[in-house]
Amino acid sequence: MDAEANDEAELNDIVEANVAPVELAADQQIFARRTLTKVCRCRFYYIAGLLTQCDLLTKRIFHSPVLRELTNLCWKHNIKPLGVVRAVATRLNSVAITSKRSLYLRKEQS
Repeated sequence: MDAEANDEAELNDIVEANVAPVELAADQQIFARRTLTKVCRCRFYYIAGLLTQCDLLTKRIFHSPVLRELTNLCWKHNIKPLGVVRAVATRLNSVAITSKRSLYLRKEQS
């Protein structure tokens, strides 16, 4: 299945699951599908942008000399340091782990 056919099948599933049956003209159907496709792509790029920002911030914090000092102080006083976790390209779930730790640390700051 090519990408367009896959997108078409996915859109059909979304429409069938979430929309009450409505008769639309052919041009209205095309417009509705294109609009839904654009919305889905925008959500994808928004999430991808957030993950990229998180990755850049994680790299910056991970290599910080201040963080190393804080980690050493935590170990010295028997406190488990909870720093950021870096995403690794060869580990499949590292982005999920990084996101989870970032959200946890964000809650601790609030």
